[in-house]
Amino acid sequence: MLLDLIQQDGLTPARKGPDEWSAPCPACGGNDRFVIHPAAGRYWCRQCGAKGDPIEYLRRFRGMTFHQAAEHAGRPASSPAGQAIPRTAQEARRPTPTPPPEAWAAQVEKLITAAHKALVADQARLEWLRAKRGLTRETAERFRLGWLPRDLYADRSAWALPAELREDGKPKKLFLPAGLLIPGPDRLRIRRANPGTFGKYFVVPGSSNRPLVIGADHPAESTGAIIVESELDALLLAQEITGPLLIIATGSTSNGPDETMVEDLTKRPFALIALDSDKAGGKAAWQRWMSTIPNATRTPVPATWGKDHTDAFLAGHDLCEWFAMGLHLAGHPAPDSTAVEPATSPEIPTEVEGLPCGGCGATRYRRVPGGYTFPDGEQVDGWFCGSPDCGVKLLTGNKAVDNLNRPTKRK
Repeated sequence: MLLDLIQQDGLTPARKGPDEWSAPCPACGGNDRFVIHPAAGRYWCRQCGAKGDPIEYLRRFRGMTFHQAAEHAGRPASSPAGQAIPRTAQEARRPTPTPPPEAWAAQVEKLITAAHKALVADQARLEWLRAKRGLTRETAERFRLGWLPRDLYADRSAWALPAELREDGKPKKLFLPAGLLIPGPDRLRIRRANPGTFGKYFVVPGSSNRPLVIGADHPAESTGAIIVESELDALLLAQEITGPLLIIATGSTSNGPDETMVEDLTKRPFALIALDSDKAGGKAAWQRWMSTIPNATRTPVPATWGKDHTDAFLAGHDLCEWFAMGLHLAGHPAPDSTAVEPATSPEIPTEVEGLPCGGCGATRYRRVPGGYTFPDGEQVDGWFCGSPDCGVKLLTGNKAVDNLNRPTKRK
């Protein structure tokens, strides 16, 4: 759990012993001063003294309250530290989060307004957004993306955040790093301009862990859903795929659906679970989404295209082609628009035509019913190339297996 959280924040721990890993400290940097003991569920920084368990990590580095952190870690507040709690399908659902204080929301609105104005007035930054993330000016305006050109330090009390003291006893300021501001419901994330050793994304303290939702105004009974990990991937899909569609960005593999979301998704004709094509994405897809949403189908971007939808798009791939394939895997034909008639338990085929294999170029997919389990116990999706002389696994969520051959960019 603790290693997963640290890796999700963009750090890459190195193994030092049987139960010891090291990484740069999320608080003070360095190279290997942040010591992690996964089995014990503890961390400690040799420089600044930061230490604790997964709950304390979430409180300190993601700005969550104690109860939000306990919920996020999948451990009731009364559970002993380090105790594993069995997660049934019911337990995998998150309680609906409580919105942050009005004072916090007012400060976020003020910051977003100024940062959005700065972004749309900066042509060079808009060109960077298009080149590096695939997002157009129209998308930036639609979703009120913003740009913070330099680090800011704000009064924590003005943001309705609890006071914290520095080592010298003086009040600590709220730190906001320079970068791309991504607004969400009761939440603000910043993609750092210069991540360094601190991770790509910064969750502004006080934010809820509520996912970003696009298209919630469309009727559930006739509108399908796509669930992705990154907010920027969600914005890109909303830009590239036209027609009514619900798109949910979890923000982290640790975020599963809350009870309201489970009820809503169950009503929909399909729910494509498209978390990142890596081990963390595959694990979260099965444990948090496939186990709770009866009409869900796991349809990540093929790892031969990239880790996520942005990687695939920037490599020249068509996200509408991926979406049509996802519908096919879910038992739905690709319609002219994304509105689909309600379906009752569609039969998932064992063989379909899909995207070209990165190994041989064949487009025939075959499926191992119920998924495929590797020798180490990792469960993945079980779609693989149907060519008898190839054997490349497709859509497994395991990049080491999928990425045997990366196709060239499309013209």
